[in-house]
Amino acid sequence: MPPGYNDGEVTFRCGVVDHAGMFIFQMLETPGGPVLTESNVMYVKWPRFTMELPQTHEVLTNDVSLHFQIGGAQCDSAHSGNTFWLQLVYYGANVTWSSTDGLPIPSAQVVKRQNFTTFTNIHNVELIFECRLFDRAGIYQMLFRAGPEQHDLVAYSNQMRVTPSKAYSLDSLSPSIYPCQTEIRIRYTQPKCSGNDDKVRLYKQIPQAESSIASPMNLIYVTEMRAQKHKASVVFQCDLFERNWIGYCFVYMSTAQNGAVVEQKRICLPTKNYSGEI
Repeated sequence: MPPGYNDGEVTFRCGVVDHAGMFIFQMLETPGGPVLTESNVMYVKWPRFTMELPQTHEVLTNDVSLHFQIGGAQCDSAHSGNTFWLQLVYYGANVTWSSTDGLPIPSAQVVKRQNFTTFTNIHNVELIFECRLFDRAGIYQMLFRAGPEQHDLVAYSNQMRVTPSKAYSLDSLSPSIYPCQTEIRIRYTQPKCSGNDDKVRLYKQIPQAESSIASPMNLIYVTEMRAQKHKASVVFQCDLFERNWIGYCFVYMSTAQNGAVVEQKRICLPTKNYSGEI
């Protein structure tokens, strides 16, 4: 402060105060020295945020649009190290809106992060998130956080329920494993945004009680084939099968980006065609 002034005012430029909270201004005798006086508490709020997702979505079908609006922000942070983060989070398949009241929960898995260093260019925008991000059924939500450690929760969207895809299917033209000439072909369909990590697994069926074919079945893993996007079927060679087992099951397993594997469809074929094959 210049000497010789009994009163006056100091203006801090927009962006110096870049977080919500309680602030005071202090007059110091020397830099870092004794406090001569201080102001009353100034309460600072975040600007008005609106984030809106669709209420529902289907796994791996289409991109998802987020309506993102910030009202009242007139400038950006004056501090070069300050950052803001938009997070897409996943809560799992067993979480419901009623159990959380729509509020974020600590156990969320972060699917994607997007960094923002400015407010002024996102007053009212539509942000597009690619469909491959939504590869598991369950609850998703968008969170807006502040700070380099992303601890401060500024705003959050509604929760979006993602439902299982109806596009998965498995079928076979063969009514049974035998007679088997060279191979058994299993046809499949999958959602359009599926990756190349899905698989069709082969299991043999074994009765839990060896003396009764009416006993519940155990499935014993045999092998698997990758269900690639540009194909519509997989083949299993005849030498993978044995006549002394009751039957075989083919299971379509989807693989999420985080490595989570989920059974989508299953078909089982008897080893023998009991309508006449010996």
